[in-house]
Amino acid sequence: MKLNKFACTAMLLITITFCGCGSKQYAKYENEVKDLYEKIVSTDVIINNIDPDSDDSLKELYQSLDSLKETFEDFENVNHPKEFKDNKKLAESAVNFIEYAEADFHKAFDDEYDDASFQEGMLNYNEVIKCVNLMGEVLQQNGSK
Repeated sequence: MKLNKFACTAMLLITITFCGCGSKQYAKYENEVKDLYEKIVSTDVIINNIDPDSDDSLKELYQSLDSLKETFEDFENVNHPKEFKDNKKLAESAVNFIEYAEADFHKAFDDEYDDASFQEGMLNYNEVIKCVNLMGEVLQQNGSK
């Protein structure tokens, strides 16, 4: 969907942020950020390639959202260096918004189509994207110090 903006920015920021950081803590965190990046990109590709006319499209959407939620839960639980602690909170917020979006999409599609629930789901999904973009800003602001 819109996660590619973060993905492109993240790789650049990872390189800039951690270039020359010798600490094992930063090296581990860099790997965690790279893992987050790779999982977000792969999930985004899956979501964008869902055929809406397929009988399995909703199953694929829900599985992708579950995968994205797990990705953020994993990232929430990593050891964040103090200057990147805000990313832990943003990951937690992303998990919450994914859960809301998922519930809304279930309401929208599981019975008769409900456009209001779909729109609410998209609003919540857009909040996930905002969290991702803010995480990139935290990396950029604190990595350049």
